[in-house]
Amino acid sequence: MIGIFKNNLFFNSLLLLPYVILIRIHSLLNPIEYKIQDSDTLLTKSIFGFIDSALTQNVLAIMIIYFHVLYINRLVIKHRLTNQITLLPGLIYAILVTMLPEFSLLSPFLIANTFILIGIGQISNTYKRPKAADLLFNIGFLFAVASLFIPNHILLLFVGMIGLFVLRSMKIIEIFQLLSGAILVLIAFCSTLFLLDINIIPEIMKVSIIPRLAIFESRGASLYKIAAIFAIAVFAVLSYGKYTLKKSIQTQKKINILYWFMIASLSMLFLFTTINANQVLLLFIPLSILLNTNFNNIKSILFQEIIHICILGLLFALNFGLI
Repeated sequence: MIGIFKNNLFFNSLLLLPYVILIRIHSLLNPIEYKIQDSDTLLTKSIFGFIDSALTQNVLAIMIIYFHVLYINRLVIKHRLTNQITLLPGLIYAILVTMLPEFSLLSPFLIANTFILIGIGQISNTYKRPKAADLLFNIGFLFAVASLFIPNHILLLFVGMIGLFVLRSMKIIEIFQLLSGAILVLIAFCSTLFLLDINIIPEIMKVSIIPRLAIFESRGASLYKIAAIFAIAVFAVLSYGKYTLKKSIQTQKKINILYWFMIASLSMLFLFTTINANQVLLLFIPLSILLNTNFNNIKSILFQEIIHICILGLLFALNFGLI
């Protein structure tokens, strides 16, 4: 099966949709709806209040993941982030965001990943662009829209700035161009709250900048899952040399940006007052691209297939409650 997705063909990209449906079949057979919480943003409450069918939510989750898969593959191929041109980065992302039963529902974190992904693509496009006002505006706009689902994602504006400094010599006016996109979103959001006669302060206070210790309160299975995810992240850090080997300076810089987003996603885990599995979905964007190199470095096609089958077996076992 892996052999199919090692060829960058249009038809093979289409086959990624049934692949995503297959690995998420449990979410269609036993659909779970997202439970609206008090801590959710107004936009999240509005969307999930409108789409209240569990099955509809899960079908939408599959379509969103399929878009993410296609966009990740496009990002990797366009910017030459790996030596081999395959469709595996998107496939790895689909597996990562499906691996645990907690990922089987549509969540605001999954929706926010859409805007973050496009934002990362816009950052990458600024390389050697002397005039990039439109791209800078888009970056601020996209990350601000992501924060309308997950308030803490507004902090990604700083990561976006770091990414831009990595790729280009940023001018003060360009920082304002980036922030203008975010400010436009925030003004529109605050105006909507005013028109609906909703208090603005509680919505703003949902952005957390004070470190929390909730992650250290995890016990049992949750602790093992967190440990496993951190282990994968550490593995990616230790493999940095493999990811940048024989890469151009341009590609190395773009890989460094992925690491900054990985650091940001891990750091934000310490800002949440409560911990749930979906908070790591942002981490899977850079990990899917980076781990692809490790997988491609396995010379034996048979061994790759065995690893893939074992991972799928674990995925189905976890999601159907067999282990």
